[in-house]
This record gives sequence, C-alpha cells and structure tokens, in this order.
Amino acid sequence: MRYVVRIALLLVSSCTACSDDAPAEGAQDAGATTGGAAAGGREEAGAAAAGGSDPTAGGDAGSGDAAAGRAGTDGSAAARPEDDAELVSAELPSALACGASFEATVVMRNAGTRTWTRAGGYKLGAVDDSDPFSAEGRVLLAELDAVSPGATHTFVFPLVAPDMPGEHATDWRMVRENVTWFGATAASSAAVACARESFELVDPLANGTLGNAVGGSFGPAGWTVTAATDRLWYALPRLVEGSIEFTVTNMTIENLLVADNEIFALYEAGHGIAEPIRYNPEYRENHYKGMLRIYGQAEPERVGQQKLIWGLCPAGAPGYGPCSCASFLEEPFGGDGAWDGSAQRLRIEWGGGRSRYLRNGVEIVSIDWSQSGLEFGPSQLHFSLGTSRSTEVATAAMPIGAVFSELTVEGIEGPEVSACP
Repeated sequence: MRYVVRIALLLVSSCTACSDDAPAEGAQDAGATTGGAAAGGREEAGAAAAGGSDPTAGGDAGSGDAAAGRAGTDGSAAARPEDDAELVSAELPSALACGASFEATVVMRNAGTRTWTRAGGYKLGAVDDSDPFSAEGRVLLAELDAVSPGATHTFVFPLVAPDMPGEHATDWRMVRENVTWFGATAASSAAVACARESFELVDPLANGTLGNAVGGSFGPAGWTVTAATDRLWYALPRLVEGSIEFTVTNMTIENLLVADNEIFALYEAGHGIAEPIRYNPEYRENHYKGMLRIYGQAEPERVGQQKLIWGLCPAGAPGYGPCSCASFLEEPFGGDGAWDGSAQRLRIEWGGGRSRYLRNGVEIVSIDWSQSGLEFGPSQLHFSLGTSRSTEVATAAMPIGAVFSELTVEGIEGPEVSACP
C-alpha cells in the first residue's frame, strides 16, 4: 500500500497550478490510478514491464485509454469490428497490351475479430462485382485456409486486359459473401494499348471479282452495270479507319437518269443481318451508314453533284432501327457536276473523327464528327458498289453502262464500339 499511496501523493502534488473552483485533473487521475492499482497492481506492473517503459505509465491502462491491452475502466476489450482488413501490399497492372495477362498479387491483413475461411464466405472481390480485367470477379481462399485476426493472406490471381484501348480501373476489396464488403481497397488504373492490324484488299475487277456480285457483267475493263439494281458487295474486317477507292468510267449525265444515282454504300452487317442486305429497314436505318450519291437529271438544280452521307449510332443489336442513344448524321453535297465518261478516281475515307470524299485527289466534301463523342466501330463491316435502295425506291438506281475497276481498300482494324446503355 505504501507504493500506491506514494503515486497518489505525487500526482496530487503535481497539480498545484489547478484552479480552486474546479477539481484537479491530476487528482481525478490519481484516484482512478489508485483504485486501479488496488484492484490489480500486478497487471499495471506487468504492462509496464512488458512495454519496457516507466512504471508510472501503468496509470494509462487504468484510466480508460485503450493503448495498452485495449483495456477499459471496467477491464473489457475495446470493440473492434468483426470484419476489417488492412492492405499490406498490392501488385496490379499499370499498363498492358490488349489481351495480355498479368499475375496480380494482393496481401491483406485480417484487422477484425473473425477468422477468414472459405466456408465463412470470405473472398477478395472486384469492387461493384465487376472488373474489366477479370470475368470471375472473385478470388477464393483455399479449403484449408484460416486467416486468424492479425494474420495476413496473399491472394494471387490472373488478370487479362480487355480488347478495348484506354485507361481501365481494376480495384479489389475483401467481401464476406452475402453479408458485407469491408476494409481497404487495392486499386490501380491501367493503360491498355491495342496493336492494330493493317488491312489491304486489291480487286482489279477485270474478268471477275473477290467480292459478291448481284448482277452486272465482267470483262477486261472491269465490272459493267447492266441494271439499275446491280450491286457488288464485300465483307471487310472491322476497319475503324480506312479508305475505299475505285475508278469509274463511262459515266455521263446521259446515264445519270434518276434523281439518286447511289454508287457506294458502307454499313453495319453484324447481329445477323443477311446479305444481300435489304433496304428497309436494315440499310435505311443502319447504325453505321455511309453512302455516296450522284444527283441525276431528275435533280436539275444540282445534277452531277455528289453527296456523302455518314451516320453513327452505337446502339448494338440488331444493328439498325431508331437509335436509342446519342447518334450522328450529316449529308453534305457539292463538287463539279460534269461527268463526261472519262476515268474518274473516287475515294471515300474515314478515321480520326472525320470522313471525306475525294474525286481525282481533290476533296469534294468533308464531315467532322470528332465532337460527337462517338467512334466508328460496327460489329461487322461491309461495303458495296451500288446500294439496296434501288430495289425499293424508283428514284434510286445505278447508272447503266458505267464501268467500275481498280478497287482498293486499306485500313486499320480496331475493336467494336461498346453498345450504349
């Protein structure tokens, strides 16, 4: 008891600066310390010895501070959550090529009071139940794993970069399945870059074709239009940027009879769209639609001028119909209206948020869709010389007698654009 009394006197005497009208804080501490020492002086001494500090530090344990042994004034353990986790370390990707694999490592410490087991539903989970680098979204403990409070566990799992360039987040957190998410999050933002394949197709159209003819005839000079509904269609890779160029001869104002002489079409052909594509609704309301039209004699105010139509709609299946989200459509026209039957080199190109039509190397019209926020990325890309509109609309046709030759397609392959919500 002498030891306890001396501590009390020491603490009281240290409060000579306390005011007369308020209890001395030191005296309150002393009283608590005295009571604590009387009830368990050995515990205080043991705590001091274990901590390697001055014996008077034992007073903190009795005062209600949870620092030493997490003990309160009533001797009970301070509350800790059942489920908590601290992130010790993580190795997550910062840059990957499209489709590349990465072995991720996340080390978590059990900072709660429950032991983590597979049977208990404890897992490492993809935040919000999805991750662009993982189809599973969960990393399981082994059957015999038991991660007790204070222990760590290393989760090792594969990640695969999506086939979509850009910055993608991957983030992981502990989950007790069907109960709660808890603890710190391991996260990284990874730059994904896709190596894009170049493509080239050359079809002279002399005596045959690499495409699919719907009418017309072939000879040494190329493919000759013999009926208003003739077409020649091709299946292409998904060219997110590219150009299609061809030569047309024997096209004059005399064989540009109808209002709309539509000599070129580019379109979405995925999601089960059958070829030869129908006009209405598959081509008329196509979600990735390009067309080159030359006005004929039935349009006297703009006869011979050329119109480029360009439309974008990332709505996904079925690839046509009213657009359910943001879309883009422009159809400017212009250019020299003279067509004298001589060889004309026509070129349609797209990429970088812009589409252009050129005649003999000179730009006739240009469409800028870079501010639309949309990209060119159909599920499957087809194009044709001639369009299906002439099969249903009397004012549309191919110019009979025109000869097409020296077709060249070039471009860069890329990913399909994600469908809008």
